[in-house]
Amino acid sequence: MTGFSFTGVCFRKAAAAMIAVCVAAVASGCGKGDEKPPELKKNFTCTAVIVQNEEQYRAQLERIDGVGWRAVFSEPETIEGMEVSLLNDQCTVNFKELTYTADREELPENGMIQLVASAADRCISGKGIKSSSKGGNYIFDGKTGNAGFTAEVSDGTVSTLEIAGEITAEFSDYDTD
Repeated sequence: MTGFSFTGVCFRKAAAAMIAVCVAAVASGCGKGDEKPPELKKNFTCTAVIVQNEEQYRAQLERIDGVGWRAVFSEPETIEGMEVSLLNDQCTVNFKELTYTADREELPENGMIQLVASAADRCISGKGIKSSSKGGNYIFDGKTGNAGFTAEVSDGTVSTLEIAGEITAEFSDYDTD
């Protein structure tokens, strides 16, 4: 009986079992959480219903050239027609006969449109987010500035967004033409 070792046989069986488990895990994709999320549409117009501090806002939200945003509010009545544009490094607010322009870096970090646009940009770029699947949708978790956010994504677009437990947004009526 030369070269026979009981521990050698056990080791080989254990190694074979570990290899079989690893191969099965890789072949199965390690679960739904590791599926690659879809690429999101980069330019679009949609309706956004945003709630902050129990106040509801409705705006036509447009992502422009993959880098800028424009929101035109229709609710509440007190700001109906207000347009907020975040283009390049500038923020411009037009309301009735008034126009105000500032550098984006001068804006408050927790401005509603700034946070919504920044979180949506993170989802679209896929940078700095974690994704998991839930049914036919995806859940994206990330951070924008100091605020954490969770987004639900379906059909290549963000359908809901929750930011820091303070802002919620629902997006609908997407036009990607």
